[in-house]
Amino acid sequence: MHTGASSAEYGPGMTEKDHPQQIRARKIVSRAEAMADADDFEAGLALLHRKRESFSSVPPTFDAAIARLSLLAGKPEDAIDYLARAQAAGGGILAPAARLTLADALLHSGQAEAAGCELSALQEAGERISRRAHTAALEAYRVRAGNDLDSGPPTPWRVLAQAEHLAEMKDQIAAPRLLAAHRGRWKEVPEAYDAALCRLSLRCGDPQAGIAILTRVRDEAAGGVPALIHQSLGTLLYNAGESEAGLQELSLAIDGGAVITRARLLTAVGHYRNALGRGEPIDTSFPKGLTLVDTERKLVYLSLPKNACSLLKTTFVMNGSHRDTYLAGRSAIHDFCTKLTAAPLDREAIKGADYFRFVVLREPMRRVLSAYLEKFVRKRGMPGPPMREQQMGKTIRGAQALAGVPYDPKRSISFEEFVRYLATVSDEECNSHWMPQSRSVGTDLSLYNHVGKVERLKETLELLQTRFGFVEVTLTRRDMPHLKRHVAKFSETSLLKNPHRALPHELDEFEEGLPVPDEFFPPHVRELLQLRYAADVAIYTRA
Repeated sequence: MHTGASSAEYGPGMTEKDHPQQIRARKIVSRAEAMADADDFEAGLALLHRKRESFSSVPPTFDAAIARLSLLAGKPEDAIDYLARAQAAGGGILAPAARLTLADALLHSGQAEAAGCELSALQEAGERISRRAHTAALEAYRVRAGNDLDSGPPTPWRVLAQAEHLAEMKDQIAAPRLLAAHRGRWKEVPEAYDAALCRLSLRCGDPQAGIAILTRVRDEAAGGVPALIHQSLGTLLYNAGESEAGLQELSLAIDGGAVITRARLLTAVGHYRNALGRGEPIDTSFPKGLTLVDTERKLVYLSLPKNACSLLKTTFVMNGSHRDTYLAGRSAIHDFCTKLTAAPLDREAIKGADYFRFVVLREPMRRVLSAYLEKFVRKRGMPGPPMREQQMGKTIRGAQALAGVPYDPKRSISFEEFVRYLATVSDEECNSHWMPQSRSVGTDLSLYNHVGKVERLKETLELLQTRFGFVEVTLTRRDMPHLKRHVAKFSETSLLKNPHRALPHELDEFEEGLPVPDEFFPPHVRELLQLRYAADVAIYTRA
């Protein structure tokens, strides 16, 4: 039962009697957001605009929803306008989530200081400001408030704020170059400045600028090189394809006390140090970021991308001590588990006899096909985090160069071109969704009490039910926002020929179903994959 809504929800003049109108508004908003989840922002906006006229008094939450979708559709000015309407209808009050939307809209329309003002008010009200672009906007606002923006030499924080703002506006080159150009102005540069130089160089597609600056900083350092510099330089070198030099820097960063949280990097450094016998060996079993632990049940799950991990993660969380926290929040299951796996991991404890450890493998070639269909076909054109976008762009560029095709991200690559590219790159250059499973699982399957297979997933679920009392769960849009687009449909009657050579837009047009998976693996493609994923084939066969 609804108990006491604020005027910010119903608006002045709306009372408990108007609750049915609010319910109707929520249903319309849910339909519009479902359209947005399917990438049809314009259809969602059209629905909201059309239905808005039918309300005698528009709920503030309805106009806030129009603002959210307007921002997603690239219309920040419209978002600002509708948030102003929502604020007026709510008696001058905006919910914190709506104020964050307003700050983002102001940022995207070039009003960094106004965004900082909104964020400052939110911070003073106790809201946590964590996004880097928001932090930079706050800095820009505070510098302006101190009358330091237009007088005297630029400060590191002011330039950092400008660079963050440029990156938020998707200026692919200017952000890191601005930081590099100004770095020599000050005798003492905050560590955050060099860390931002590394991050923005990587994010904005200009890593060489960051590498050059950080190499000079390292070589000129007096009294020892800070671990942060080694870590930033190592990350840039590694992602630029200079693997050995990058791993050496990252290894030195660990010696200096840096904590590397990205599972891919930590695993790579571990293999590097273990192979060379340098320093203390790093235990690469049960990589942090992939390992979920239920200390109450003494249960450990090593999650592998593309191996039914969405279902297994949801099952693990919904049957454990974190269930209520997950249900009370708004995060999708992968985001929620990322936070869980950020906690310190006691590998010695979880490898003890009192813990039950399990992993689920997948037939290697089907796994690569699934990753290709999800990332290049089903999510074609969908925006993603900057790091993922850069990885996808690098893969497309490399595969097209190998195929002798001019770089064209809209054309993308066929499955055969993807496989030929994978045959030429190292494990370290692979996205986690097609990185060999053996990199995370290892070759010693005796570490696990149960090694399941996606193709026999029911056995794993029944074991969890029998031994630990797990209740089977069903995935929802909450767990996976793009659930419908996540699953490929196959049909034995599909008319598409040679699907391994079809481009993503051609595959995406076959709504009636794609050819069955075996059609994607003619002999030459199958042979390339068997050679590339030989270690995965070996552990899958033994499991």
